[in-house]
Amino acid sequence: MSTILQKELVQNGELIQGYDTVHAAEWCSPSFLKSKVCTRASAEHGEVTLEASLKTPFGSYTKSFTFDSNVSFIWQPFSKLKVTFTITNLSIDDDQVSFDISAKISIKVPFLGWKSKTFTHHFEFGTLLHSEVLNSIDEATFASLLAIQE
Repeated sequence: MSTILQKELVQNGELIQGYDTVHAAEWCSPSFLKSKVCTRASAEHGEVTLEASLKTPFGSYTKSFTFDSNVSFIWQPFSKLKVTFTITNLSIDDDQVSFDISAKISIKVPFLGWKSKTFTHHFEFGTLLHSEVLNSIDEATFASLLAIQE
């Protein structure tokens, strides 16, 4: 089953506004056999959305997952590569989200079988500010938000 997305042709000199997705936090694992996983996370309405990208010498593969409790699952974009994600210590409240993620990258190496390496990261971020809020705040408040993000 495929989905056809409406695409717009970009014109020379055109100003493009808005965005397709927004993420509160991002992390990429170190490389393992020339492959790495990058994850971007955001939260809304008590659920966390995790967008995972598996970057390999054969291309980049991206998939989004949503969860609201500790969970473990396997994503296998094709038969020779898979990533096992484990989410633990998930905490979601009105203005803060945190969780630990474990990403086990597994690659099926000819004659050697599956070779794996596990990477971990702690995510902690505020719930997303919607674009309406960002568009309506004054410059001093916006500068303050930028300053506290570092």
